Amino acid sequence: MSAPLVPILLVDDRRENLVALAALLETRSDLDIVLANSGEEALRQLLIRDFGLVLLDVQMPDMDGFEAATLIRANPKTRQVPIIFVTALMHDADFEFRGYESGAVDYLVKPLEPFILHAKVEVFVNLYRQRLALAEHERYMAHVEQLVVERTGHRPNHDNKLRVLLVDDRPENLIALEAMLMEMDDVLLVKANSGSEALRAVLRYDFAVILMDVQMPGMDGFETAELIRSNPKTHLIPIIFVTAGMKTINSVTQGYRQGAVDYLIKPLEPAIVKSKVKVFCDLYKHRLSIEKHSTYLEILVADRTSALQNSATELTENNERYRRLVEKLELATRAAGLGIWDWNVVSNELVWDTRMMELYGYSADSFGGSYRDWISRLHPDDRVRCDVAVQNALYQGQPYDTDFRICLPDGRICDIKADGKVVFDELGQPLRMTGINYDVTERKRAAEEVRLHRDHLLELVDERTASLKAIVDHAADGIITIDRVGTVLSFNTAAERMFAYPANTVIGNNISILMPTSVAKEHNAYIQHYLKTGEAHIIGSGRELQGRRSDGSIFPLYLAVSETKVGEQLRFTGIARDISSQKAMEANLIQAREVAEAANLAKSVFLSNMSHELRTPLNAVIGFSRLMSREESLNEHQRQNLEIINHAGNHLLTLINDVLELSKIEAGRTQLTEESTDLPRLLQEVGAMLRGRAEQVHLGLHLDMSGLPSTVRVDAIKLRQVLINLLGNAIKFTQQG
Repeated sequence: MSAPLVPILLVDDRRENLVALAALLETRSDLDIVLANSGEEALRQLLIRDFGLVLLDVQMPDMDGFEAATLIRANPKTRQVPIIFVTALMHDADFEFRGYESGAVDYLVKPLEPFILHAKVEVFVNLYRQRLALAEHERYMAHVEQLVVERTGHRPNHDNKLRVLLVDDRPENLIALEAMLMEMDDVLLVKANSGSEALRAVLRYDFAVILMDVQMPGMDGFETAELIRSNPKTHLIPIIFVTAGMKTINSVTQGYRQGAVDYLIKPLEPAIVKSKVKVFCDLYKHRLSIEKHSTYLEILVADRTSALQNSATELTENNERYRRLVEKLELATRAAGLGIWDWNVVSNELVWDTRMMELYGYSADSFGGSYRDWISRLHPDDRVRCDVAVQNALYQGQPYDTDFRICLPDGRICDIKADGKVVFDELGQPLRMTGINYDVTERKRAAEEVRLHRDHLLELVDERTASLKAIVDHAADGIITIDRVGTVLSFNTAAERMFAYPANTVIGNNISILMPTSVAKEHNAYIQHYLKTGEAHIIGSGRELQGRRSDGSIFPLYLAVSETKVGEQLRFTGIARDISSQKAMEANLIQAREVAEAANLAKSVFLSNMSHELRTPLNAVIGFSRLMSREESLNEHQRQNLEIINHAGNHLLTLINDVLELSKIEAGRTQLTEESTDLPRLLQEVGAMLRGRAEQVHLGLHLDMSGLPSTVRVDAIKLRQVLINLLGNAIKFTQQG
């Protein structure tokens, strides 16, 4: 039977480019070429069918190649389809890197070289066919491997590490390549610093891909590749040439003719290198899987051939042959609880092994051995569905992979999982169908318990969420949550009252609607600046701001903002408090304080003026009392009265002077006037003024002016007042001296 056609999708917005590209590939009869004139059409085609390769133009209107490739990679159904970008010009390294980042495995630059195009397409055609072959064998892999274990007594051990050979005569280049690929966990890097060392390595180990420098002394990359290709043991190893540049198209063509599958041009982009190496590592894994499957099948074929040779008499009857096969497989399937069945579609003869009998509750003599006997055991609600699944497998080529319920003789109902494969004749007509059944009742029961437990947990989460929502809604402060672009996600009841907005009006809008216009313009820029730099002005702390109500009125508020993560999504939560009443109280207190200060200042000014007015007549009283005390005609009683007047007047003058100075300080009127002053004379005057007061309390006042300067620059009045106050206090509080 000929190999199936490999579907290739060509995508370009220009019809002439599609026709030209299809013409370059029309020489290959193994391709099914599909054309798409836009990125949207390409996505539709990829959802309809599977493709082995997509050749995608980069420059297209509406949706360009990068966007289309990103969407293809985002869909689990299409993410494995390899993409090669086709472009008329490679703009720069960023342009090339963007293509690999969006999912491309390679680039083709227009005008296309047919030989290079066919070489690259050939790689992915082989990869697609091997992927199909792997998918065909994968369903039976566990079953076949178990049979091999039963036959050979051991399980093969496969090394999961894939070897990649790096060849370059310069150690620094090898180190650079190793650094680019060291993050690939499933890859073991082997280094060779010459062509001859590379040849020895490929004879010793098997490699998934070879990255080889072209320019090497002695044996260059082309000669080494030719020798690798000439050896039957190594001719399948893909080779990627690494070079600083190819001067002519002939040099490039020579590399492909020597066996290269691709080129990497220095300086290397790590993402491109890893992308290309990953493609060939995946190809190598597929090849290993197919070889492993082939080995298993060879073991099974040899085992079955030996069994058939030892049972020649049983080969004459098909029934005996298949019963014998079931008996041999029983040991391998019993541990896994698998029941094996084989149905001859032509004769309607159904053969079950012992485990199948146990699953369905049949004894060897009660099972009729027909398709109807099987159907009769199925739950009435599942019979039609299961019969349709069998007919689709026989006549529509659909896989038989289903589950159903069976009714056992004791009244129990069990859940069964079934897999099967149809064998067709040369005309495509079904001959027989073979498969397995196994009991999944406990598994389904456990799954149901998990579901119930999950539903219970969801109920608890809902209750907790409702409780938290009630707490938030009844909080006295407004609580608002936004995302990283400022969109409001939640808005509690207190916030509704504060801003006079209903929650459904605010949620979904930008938080700036709650801010004055001058602040709203800067808010989004502030969030973006914080996300880029991490510099926070309000996040993690609190500050006073202004809010705007729905009627446009502005009011003061105190806002504290915190940052959290919900999964991978960034959230900002703000707790706002209306401080209008606090601000009003502060304003009233400030006004009251200003009134009190003004009254106190007026008092100080009044006292200052009054004390000055009182000193003038008081000085006259003291002066006249002193003059009168000098009259010789006064009697003793009169002199005592004058002494009392003089003493009281001086005391009152002292009090008035103190009040005057205090009032001047409080009124802010105190001034210093510096002038040249005769210091000894000033001291003599102060001493003469206070000597009489000292003698009255029996104290001696002596003036020692030795060593003092004769003239100083001071405020004489203030200095005199200070000295009078100091000496007055000294006289007042000194008992003797």
